[in-house]
Formats: sequence, C-alpha cells, structure tokens
Amino acid sequence: MKHKEGIDLLTSLTEVKGIDSFKVNYAVQKNIAVLKKEFEILQKQEQEIIDIKKEFEAKRVELCEVYSKVDGIVQTNPDKTFKIVKEKQAEFEGKIIELKEEYKEVLENFELKHKEFLSFLNETESEAKLHYITISDIPEKISTENTAAIFPLIKEE
Repeated sequence: MKHKEGIDLLTSLTEVKGIDSFKVNYAVQKNIAVLKKEFEILQKQEQEIIDIKKEFEAKRVELCEVYSKVDGIVQTNPDKTFKIVKEKQAEFEGKIIELKEEYKEVLENFELKHKEFLSFLNETESEAKLHYITISDIPEKISTENTAAIFPLIKEE
C-alpha cells in the first residue's frame, strides 16, 4: 500500500459507523490508530514544506486584502476567495508578478519540495501494518458505504 492509499484508507475508515461486529469494529479502530501515526508524520513533513512560502503567502494575502477593499471593507466571493475590485485588477496583477519575482527562489524551492512530497506519497510503500478481517467476519447487514470503506481490509479465507 502506497502512502497516498493509506491516507485515503484512513479517511474512509473514519467514516465507518454502525457495523454490528466486534471483529470488524476492532479492525477498523486498530487500523485507524496505525494509519493516524503515519499520517501525523506525513502531515508534519507537509507543514514544513508549506512553511517554506509562509512569508510569501502572508504578503500575497495582504495584497489581496488591499485590492479587494471597497469603502474600507474587504470583499470576498461566496467561496471565501478575495474579490479584487475590477478597476484595481491590472495594478493588482502587476503587484503579484512583482511579489512572485521577489520570492522566485522561495517559490521554486517550495515547488520542488512539494513535488518530491507528492511523489513520495504516490510512489513509496507505507510500512503500516494493517489488521485484516475475513469475509466471514462481516455481518450480513452492512451498508454499501461501510463495505466500500472496509474492503481493503478483507482477506480471503
């Protein structure tokens, strides 16, 4: 199992609810605990990469706030992104280009590290030791969603 698959499995397992089987519930909880440990390590690594461009992001947000103000109030879109004032759009884009140029090395370093991180997630095998169940452990009444979530944990008898 690749690291990315482990993260996806952790996400799925946290959604499992209402299975009437001790063995299955134990396997789900055991695997959540195992995968969380690994996920926390990966999260820490990812945060270190994100922090590379922390100063750039702060200045970018500052520019967004300045160029999205109308009557002193920052305007946002429904998705919470900044709504840049049309009359200030060209000037804003120029400032962003300048900012990107100023932080060119930082952004290139971030892109390189982020690409390495994503490659690691998608290409490297996880060392997590999963707890498996058999098909006979699964109760007859189980939702499609729960079946899909626990499917990677099922080993043939």
